[in-house]
Amino acid sequence: MPKLHSIPFALTAALAVTLPAQRMPVPHSGDRVLQLFDLQTLRDAQDPDAAADLAGEHVAAMLRPFVEPALGPGDDLRPLGDRWLAVLGAPAQIACIERLFQQARNHRDDLVSIDVCFFELAAEPFHTQVEPKLIQVTGDAQERYRVVLPKADAPALLDAAKQHGELLQVPRVVVPWLVPAQVDVVEVFSYIKDYELVYGQQSAIANPIIGTEWSGERSRLCAVLLANGNIGLSCEIRHQRVDKPLAETEVDLVKGAAPVKVQLPRITGVHLESVAELAPGSLIVVAAPRSDGRFLVAALTAEVVQPR
Repeated sequence: MPKLHSIPFALTAALAVTLPAQRMPVPHSGDRVLQLFDLQTLRDAQDPDAAADLAGEHVAAMLRPFVEPALGPGDDLRPLGDRWLAVLGAPAQIACIERLFQQARNHRDDLVSIDVCFFELAAEPFHTQVEPKLIQVTGDAQERYRVVLPKADAPALLDAAKQHGELLQVPRVVVPWLVPAQVDVVEVFSYIKDYELVYGQQSAIANPIIGTEWSGERSRLCAVLLANGNIGLSCEIRHQRVDKPLAETEVDLVKGAAPVKVQLPRITGVHLESVAELAPGSLIVVAAPRSDGRFLVAALTAEVVQPR
């Protein structure tokens, strides 16, 4: 997901002068205007979690690929504070985002159900059985694969992954439109990562410093209902595996005392992300190798859940 660390001068100046305004022209920027969108309006006012983190950066990453005309040099879309999304662009781009927000509000009673299937495969079956159905991402430092498969082609890939790999997890989440959700299927554990020496008058005591780590899958998901009825889906997935038992080493901290043990978790992990448009029954597949040579494959589907 792209991280934006600096705000363009035009955007900074405009916000400094007229932050209360919801829309305003921007000097020396052609026909561009600045529009603020309230992320809070996407949530149910009666929802007890409505004041929670609105995850503006994830919503911005979700929307960027679906803005028409596409965002170009000088345009910008980014979170502002805890609940606002700031858009600097042409009137047509602003109107496009307004339609996506309105679409989410109009279908607030509908929800989107997202399924994520995690598979782990050894290198040989991945390259022979699964990779031919994927597209390798070019221009990336890490080896990654990504594809959107239509409904007719999705079962063949899932069958190959099930037959030649191990199905790890199949989490499901049901969420409103444009409201990010995080799904954690993890084991959290503690370990002794260091010691702190506390000195007395005649001796020193080594107090353990406890660290925490996790093993499993963490998924950040967000969906938008598009004008053509398809679903725009954004996913960011972090996968970690920790070797057990934990490696240990002995350290002499206090002269004349027994050595203490420090634990050293060995972690292998993968970071996957994608934003794509899904027709009914389509499948997003993302994959990448872990440092131990095995491959993680994540397959995602999404469908509209009508109110009862």
